[in-house]
Amino acid sequence: MSDAESMDSMSFFSRVVNMFIAPGKVFEFLMQKPIWVVPLSVVTLAITLQQGIIMSSQTGKEGMRQEIQKSPRAAQLSSEQVDQQISMMGKIIPISTLIMAPVITFVAAGLIYFIFSIVLGGEITYKHTLSAWTHVGFIGLVGIAVQTALVFIKGTIRPNTSLAAFLPFLEEDSFVYHFMQTFDLFVLWQLAVLAIGMGMLSRVGTKKAAIVLYSTLAVLGLVIAGVRQAFS
Repeated sequence: MSDAESMDSMSFFSRVVNMFIAPGKVFEFLMQKPIWVVPLSVVTLAITLQQGIIMSSQTGKEGMRQEIQKSPRAAQLSSEQVDQQISMMGKIIPISTLIMAPVITFVAAGLIYFIFSIVLGGEITYKHTLSAWTHVGFIGLVGIAVQTALVFIKGTIRPNTSLAAFLPFLEEDSFVYHFMQTFDLFVLWQLAVLAIGMGMLSRVGTKKAAIVLYSTLAVLGLVIAGVRQAFS
């Protein structure tokens, strides 16, 4: 089989494997066939399954109980009412995840497309951007597995895989802590691979793509940290 034929018929399994060991091959394929439905579906179902497993577990229920008890209204709730809220949240969270994950994907891909196509003048379509984003999501599956394991190992529904976890001297309600939480290790990994893809697909180059993507994350981190700080 020639390289051209191989690129034209790269299977789903092959794309998953190569996203970890040779992402350039996947993006070469996506240049010809910007497909996105299957990877988006797989990642969405994986996230939904993760939430369903956690929320239905004793660890998840106890975590939700602790979150409810932090609310100013907690003193007004009976034990039965708390149990009802936990049961309701156990159903709502996975369902909302199933709905919101694709929405967030479309919006995020739109933002990336705007930056690379309109701002940078790259030669790329929204469909190519969406295909790159959804395929990079395969890396996120590793993050999902690690975070799910941490939930049961540490007994918390808020597993921390960000740079903030390596800075124990920071106060959890500080601006710097909230900012460092933005830099999740698996998000950083995904952006590194996405930079390869966007650099190739938009023809702006990997280095420029990486600078733009990490700068965008930093700006979003500042905004999110500011909002969290305001409401903490």
